[in-house]
Parts: sequence; structure tokens; C-alpha cells
Amino acid sequence: MINYEKIVKEHGDSVWRSIRRFVADKADAEDCFQDTFMDFLRYSRTRHVSNPRGLLLKIAFRRAIDNVRRRYETSTVEYDENIHSAGNDQVFNSSESELSDQLTKALAMLKPIEAEAFSLRYLDELSYKEIAETLKISSNHVGVILVRAKEKLNDILNAYTGG
Repeated sequence: MINYEKIVKEHGDSVWRSIRRFVADKADAEDCFQDTFMDFLRYSRTRHVSNPRGLLLKIAFRRAIDNVRRRYETSTVEYDENIHSAGNDQVFNSSESELSDQLTKALAMLKPIEAEAFSLRYLDELSYKEIAETLKISSNHVGVILVRAKEKLNDILNAYTGG
């Protein structure tokens, strides 16, 4: 039997950070957070969970990316014309934020398994073995998926930056 209070206490911070990487709006992030733990609860009632952290991060990522997709489908991103007259620090911070925004959009354009594997590996720092267990695939397949994801992200971001 899983102790849910313990699970939230042990993994809540990781889940929150994972969601906030992609979801800027705090209310939306809180909804994703709650939905993540509710999904985990429903899943764990019918199946054995050998890697709670991995499963929680997988669910959190899916919830966050779904939120990003909805946001970009319903709104257009406006370019801030004032960035050219801003100071160097503001330009750097705006550029860094814009690149982060583009990475988030690019991840939303990948196949779900590619985006999940990339996020679990490079943002949540899970090992190939942990990712394989979480996604229910082999460690070798994780490697193949990560190579494909990085290639696609590189193409998408290069198209954005003109590189």
C-alpha cells in the first residue's frame, strides 16, 4: 500500500519544479500539480508502481506539455518591440526567456515519447535505466529516442534562430 502523504512529501518539490519549467502561470501550474498526483493515485490503485518519482515526473511532464499546447493553440506570441531599446541585462534576460519559451514550444512539437524522454533525461536528470522503467522501454531504446529528440530539437531551434 502506497503512503500518499509520504509520496507528496518526497516528490512534491521535484514535480513542482518539473511543471514550472513549462507552465508559467501559477494557477495553471497548481492545477497541473494537483492533476499529477490525482492521476498517480488513480494509476497506483490498479497497478504496482516500482518507480514513483519516475511515474510522477512522466505524468507531470504530460500535464505541463498539454497545458503548453493549449496555450499556444489559443494565443499568438507577440514580439516585444521594446526589447531593442532595453539595457544589455534586460536584452539578455529577454533573449534567455525567449529561448526557453522556444524550447518549450519545440518540445511540444516532438512525439510525446521523445519529449518525455528528453525532459526526464536532461531536465529531471533521470538515468537511462530510470527512464526505461518509467516509459516501459529498453535502455537502448531510450538512447535511440534521445538521439532523435536532440536532432529534431536542434532542427526546430535552428529554424527559429536562423542557424
